[in-house]
Amino acid sequence: MNLNLNILKTVILRKWIQSPLLPIVLVFIIAVGVATFFSVRLANKSAVSGFKLFTESLTGESDFTIRSPSGLFNEETIIEISKATGHLPVYFYPIIETSALHEGQLIKIVGIDLVSLANFPSISSSSPSIAIDDINDEGINFEKSVFLAEDFLNKNNLSRGEQLKLNQGSSSHTYKIKGSIVNSPFRPTAPSNLILMDIRECQNFGSLKGKITSIQGFVPEGGLKERVLNQTRSILTEWAKSSEFIIESAEDQKKATTEMSSAFRLNLTILSCLALMVGTFFILQSMEASIIRRRGEIAILRSLGIPPSNIFKIWLTESLMIGFMGSLLGVIIGFVLAQAVVRAVVGTVNQLYYEITSSGASMDWGEASLAIAFGIIVSLVAGYLPSREAAKVEPASAAKSGSKEGGSLLFLTPRVGLLLLAIGYAFAFIPPLTIEGKPIALGGYLSALFIVTGWGIFSTMLFPIVTKMLPKNPSSIYTKSQFRNPKGRHRLAVAALVAAFGMSSAMGILIASFDKTLNSWISQVLRADVYIAASKGNNSDTDLYIPPDTWSQFLDKETEGMDLLRQRRITFKNKKVWLAGTERNTSSDRKLQLSWINKPEKEILAEGDTWISEPMMRKFSLSTGNIISIPTPVGYQNLTITGVYADYSNETGTVMVNRRFMKDFYNDNSISNAAIYLNPQTNPDEWVNKIQKKFPNIFIRTNKKLRNESLEIFEQTFSVTYALESIAILIAVIGLGLTMTGLLLERKNELINLRQIGTTRSQIAKSAMLEGLTLSIVGSIGGIALSLSLGWLLIHKINVQSFGWTLTPSVPTLSIFSLFALMLTISSAVSWLVGKKNAILDFELTSK
Repeated sequence: MNLNLNILKTVILRKWIQSPLLPIVLVFIIAVGVATFFSVRLANKSAVSGFKLFTESLTGESDFTIRSPSGLFNEETIIEISKATGHLPVYFYPIIETSALHEGQLIKIVGIDLVSLANFPSISSSSPSIAIDDINDEGINFEKSVFLAEDFLNKNNLSRGEQLKLNQGSSSHTYKIKGSIVNSPFRPTAPSNLILMDIRECQNFGSLKGKITSIQGFVPEGGLKERVLNQTRSILTEWAKSSEFIIESAEDQKKATTEMSSAFRLNLTILSCLALMVGTFFILQSMEASIIRRRGEIAILRSLGIPPSNIFKIWLTESLMIGFMGSLLGVIIGFVLAQAVVRAVVGTVNQLYYEITSSGASMDWGEASLAIAFGIIVSLVAGYLPSREAAKVEPASAAKSGSKEGGSLLFLTPRVGLLLLAIGYAFAFIPPLTIEGKPIALGGYLSALFIVTGWGIFSTMLFPIVTKMLPKNPSSIYTKSQFRNPKGRHRLAVAALVAAFGMSSAMGILIASFDKTLNSWISQVLRADVYIAASKGNNSDTDLYIPPDTWSQFLDKETEGMDLLRQRRITFKNKKVWLAGTERNTSSDRKLQLSWINKPEKEILAEGDTWISEPMMRKFSLSTGNIISIPTPVGYQNLTITGVYADYSNETGTVMVNRRFMKDFYNDNSISNAAIYLNPQTNPDEWVNKIQKKFPNIFIRTNKKLRNESLEIFEQTFSVTYALESIAILIAVIGLGLTMTGLLLERKNELINLRQIGTTRSQIAKSAMLEGLTLSIVGSIGGIALSLSLGWLLIHKINVQSFGWTLTPSVPTLSIFSLFALMLTISSAVSWLVGKKNAILDFELTSK
């Protein structure tokens, strides 16, 4: 822009120096919005980048991976693959991954041929992940030996040659620490919970003799690598069609896994825009107030021959400066805030989706640039209409201090709001957009945008109704006169208050609905007295189990029976889902009771039948009567869907089968979880203590404790949302103060006249309080209407399309009316203080 810097300095910067409070507050509003957006984006990125394929820290990124959709497969498969690829220079590394516990900490164990691993640099530019000296130190003997991540060694004060105890199920194993995993700039840093074993030792540890979980393929570096790699992929893809194996790159694996949390992360990002959206309204009206205050100066500039286009550019530059400074400050604040946000996001992702090891967010300049650009764009959008209004000031306006319109004409008619509401509700019925097999509630998000804006504009029709309720006294008479023809800033203030109140209350409705639904579901599902699990929580990345010789001892004279569950990860239609083998208690009438979406004719899971979870039904468009093919180590098995049940423990989807299915096709008689029904006279705590002493490596909780932990996880999931709600309300209250300041400054001459005829400062302050109270009442009533609309949209549209969960609606009436009372109280106090301050200024002007 070709701007006259002297004019910019005189008109804009001089005012900033004389009255720094307003630009500081505007910069702060942008900073808070950008900080919220940036911190959530960084936390989300950490949740994705924190997921690492554990083998990458050992070998770097493989050229391709071969795995079975059922999980484990026979190691002899590598012979078939070698025959299929013939003489092509391709190297195959069989891998087995399993889990264990060390002093309660979850450990991921990778088994690989250690001699081959030490010689890996011969086909790659990467340095070895274990030192050659460690391999040859005591001869090639890896029995009862492990290699640990350097970070793990340091944190646990361990060193080479010491013993390490690992627990799996009810058994414990002791290993000698043979060395450390060497980090390399060519590979991701080894996660702190990674342990490396020789493949044979790992198979023995996990009772997985002859089994592997994947085969990593590498093509040597060189000019022919791409050609050889394409040939290999073509051959293996053809081979996989008949053998039903999956051939994929490392990026495909990571993408498939991290996509499981995409809906959760997308919703957080959209929520993080709330603060900026609310702030936009107030920046717009604050900029307008600034123009009203300086109409005389603008008219003088026009008289001196400054064209309207330059006036427009000068005021838009002010918006740019506010946006730039606010965004820079927001990035700094956001980086600090992200360290707290990442813990909440990572905790939820770890619990519901996949294991990540991130403990903090690192600076990402790409995300920082996006946040800065976002903040600047929001500021420019907010400053566009005021800048255009400034450009319209005529030279003859030099003696005027007010504006005929008093704000943007866009917000002057409730009819526009009604039209936007109609468009918004129509968008709500658009089906989800599917991109790469992932449903995105685009119609729902667009609907939310139009409904928020629509209710903000439409609510201004309440001005006449609310002003009639004001008391009859001189202060209220003056207040009522301001709403006979409300200005644009009045309408903008209401729109912002409606947005802040409505969106915060709508999230409250969503959370209350989740709370009601989960409590009902937990009461339905958690009917046993004691719950036993191989791992703590619902970590989707662990394959810990309880062997038969352990779980068979849970039944004794103090118990009535138990429900058993064995869960495994499988791949269904290129998506990771749970396969759950169940066996319900038959020793008494007490047994697992599911909450049904589509109830089967008989609540007995027969062979060849399956019950699927609601997210599974919605994600894959399935229904009762459909036949699905489930991968197993002995080939695909057809199952008929006979029922659909509600499941809020995960959103990836679950296929429930009779536990005999796991024994017949997986040769697996172990369990992941058990629900124990005790005799009425048995004390649950005493029984838990007895079993815990006998099997210290499994997790045992009473009904009450598990119920509390489940609700804690729920609270953790929404912890970020609570913070976002508070920020929106904070900006709304600050913005109302700015609105009242602008309105009173615009009416400077009126207030001076009132002071001259004897109106006291208290009366002016009271009038300002009533004006702010009116805005707050209208904004809150509109916000309640908006919250009900958004609550319906979130529960019945966005939530169902994003997560596949049916929720029971619940409106937290007490919380909403408490927020209503809080908004009115704070708004009245802020408006009274602003009124009193301006009354003092006007008194000083009158004295002069």
